[in-house]
Amino acid sequence: MPDDLPEPPTLADVRSYGVDVFCWCNRFCHHAVLPVAVRIAHCGPGLPFPAVHGRLRCQACGSKDVHARLNWKVWAWWRGRAPPKDLDRQD
Repeated sequence: MPDDLPEPPTLADVRSYGVDVFCWCNRFCHHAVLPVAVRIAHCGPGLPFPAVHGRLRCQACGSKDVHARLNWKVWAWWRGRAPPKDLDRQD
């Protein structure tokens, strides 16, 4: 990784953000929200979040073609409000 790019967040970082993992099955459009604690229990807190994609399987159809992203919907209520003090965020 080039020196000028930041390191990707780890699962421990995601836990500190207070969000879970939104999973989307690219094969049949199944979706679910997976608690980040479940991923940490399976993969450990130091796993970079982008590596989660290759470790998921759709429970509905068994597909490994699953996309994961942070479930930012829980942050929607922050619009117009300050984020938590412990979150270093630049707008």
